[in-house]
Amino acid sequence: MRYLLVFSIMTFVLLMSNCQNGEQKVKQQEDIAHIQAQVNKFVPVKIDFDRSILPENEMQALKKIVEASKYMDIIFQKQVYAENEKIEKSLKNSTNPDQKLLYDYFKINFGPFDRLEHDKPFIGIKTKPAGANYYPEDMTKEEFTQWVEKHPD
Repeated sequence: MRYLLVFSIMTFVLLMSNCQNGEQKVKQQEDIAHIQAQVNKFVPVKIDFDRSILPENEMQALKKIVEASKYMDIIFQKQVYAENEKIEKSLKNSTNPDQKLLYDYFKINFGPFDRLEHDKPFIGIKTKPAGANYYPEDMTKEEFTQWVEKHPD
């Protein structure tokens, strides 16, 4: 009798976990479809210009501006969220096509927060910190105000 009870409980637990895993897979597929729909809202655009209108020195300056903008992207991505570098590396190195889609949307948003949906996370469940990565995640508004008052310069 005792073994029958233990067996019944274990069977129930296994069935429930299989149902939950099945639901999770469906939810993940729904999430992937949603991410694909979000990515589809963006259209790559090539911005070009007539190079003959710029003298050589201005062309060189333009090249430097474009080069600097790439560094600005790197800095901005670090400012958005402290975990961005780790998330990007994981997505970039994955061979899973779903992860490739997430990587594409991650690059569009400069992080795991959907800018089209008020920074709702599309990777993980952690909400975007109020101070992004400018301030410590756990810093309160009061602590920030006190710090600024103590350091007026």
